[in-house]
Amino acid sequence: MKRTKADNWFSIYIRLRDSDDNGICKCVTCNNRGYWREFDNGHYVKRKHMGARYSEKNCHAQCTNCNWLLQGNDGVYKEVIIERYGQQTHDLLKSCERNIYKYTAFELDLIAKEYEIKAKELALQKGISL
Repeated sequence: MKRTKADNWFSIYIRLRDSDDNGICKCVTCNNRGYWREFDNGHYVKRKHMGARYSEKNCHAQCTNCNWLLQGNDGVYKEVIIERYGQQTHDLLKSCERNIYKYTAFELDLIAKEYEIKAKELALQKGISL
C-alpha cells in the first residue's frame, strides 16, 4: 500500500505528540534525541498489519536507526509497550497481526482529516511550525 495522506498526518501527529515544546523527540527504544522532522513514526506492530496501523498506543517517535537499521528494535519496544500500557494492551496489539483488514478510501480520508486537525492543533499549542 502506498503512503497515504492518512499515513502522513498520523505520522506527523505521533512525532509532534512525542516531542517537547522545542520539537525535540526522544526515541521510544534507545532514548536518542532529535528534532521531530528527523524522527520516524515507529510502529510496534508493523504497518502492514492494518488493524494496528493507526493505533496511537502502537506508534511512537523513533529514531531512524532503531526503526530501520534495527527493524523496530522490537525487544525493547515490547518492554516499553508493556510498561506504559500493560500486558493486555500488548496482547491486543499483537492480535492485530492475525487479523486482515482493508481500509476504504472513505475511512482513510476521515483518518487523514482527523489527524491533520490534531497535528495542527498540537503544533500550534507547542509553538512548532509545520
